[in-house]
Amino acid sequence: MRHAISHRLSPQPAGGGKQAGRKAENGAIEQGPARAFSGADLPTDSHNVPFCVLVPQRTMPPRFTHRTKKAGLTFDVGQVEQSFQRVVDNEYITEYALVYTTSVLEAITRAIIERAGNIAHEFNHKRLESFHIQLAIRTDAPLNTLVKETYADEPRHEMLPPALPVPSVPKLSESGGEL
Repeated sequence: MRHAISHRLSPQPAGGGKQAGRKAENGAIEQGPARAFSGADLPTDSHNVPFCVLVPQRTMPPRFTHRTKKAGLTFDVGQVEQSFQRVVDNEYITEYALVYTTSVLEAITRAIIERAGNIAHEFNHKRLESFHIQLAIRTDAPLNTLVKETYADEPRHEMLPPALPVPSVPKLSESGGEL
């Protein structure tokens, strides 16, 4: 809820009216001593310094809900849409395709970052570095095939695991049997 700041710092006159004094028994208005501003008139902070009073205001509901918020994602759907528009010219991309693609990108990124964090923890490092991400990708076979030609800057070869074995396919002779 939004609040407006009330700048009414002067105290109200006694009785709440426009007169600053009070009526005496004979009907004359007596002027009393000037009323000093005290901290009891306004709320104060911990150091007894008065601060402005917050008055609640009505707010309008938002005009629309963002696609990212509707889908419960962290990655921005609008940025994925802009990336699509740079790649695909004059093609309509449905909202469902944008949200689905964004969620897949977010899931893959979370998996890589989680694996990289575990690897950094194993090496007793407090920060994620590029080689942690590279190790996370290289040790996962599906991710390794997905981003086969990706290189991180400053590779640390002593930390890289040996290459994953490629399944060997038996060679067939011309007659159709194995060699």
